[in-house]
Amino acid sequence: MTLASPASIAITGAAGSPFSLIRGNQDNNTSTFKHSGTNVEHELNVRHSLEGKAGPGQMVRHNFELIRRLWDANGVMSTRNAYIVVRSPRGEDPLLVFDVLDGLKVWAAANKATLAMGDL
Repeated sequence: MTLASPASIAITGAAGSPFSLIRGNQDNNTSTFKHSGTNVEHELNVRHSLEGKAGPGQMVRHNFELIRRLWDANGVMSTRNAYIVVRSPRGEDPLLVFDVLDGLKVWAAANKATLAMGDL
């Protein structure tokens, strides 16, 4: 299965405010999506790669990095980012990965304050 290549991606931010990241760059293996607002910028980088030789055991890998840049009243930037890697055997039914992603989502949501503080 190949990831769709949308022109934009919708994300819900703080306090449930949705915004769209617009694809600004795409090559054979990487796409970059961006959103700019007042004193804030979001960037999502998606990278696709194949690990190992073609054939049994080859893995499909997708890296997702979401970066949020904030500027304070003095123009000083601070950055926050989240990163996820999804790996599965090439040709495998993607539904088999969904349980792993859903489990990670539930765990991260339940522990987001601890994760944000780096106390885990």
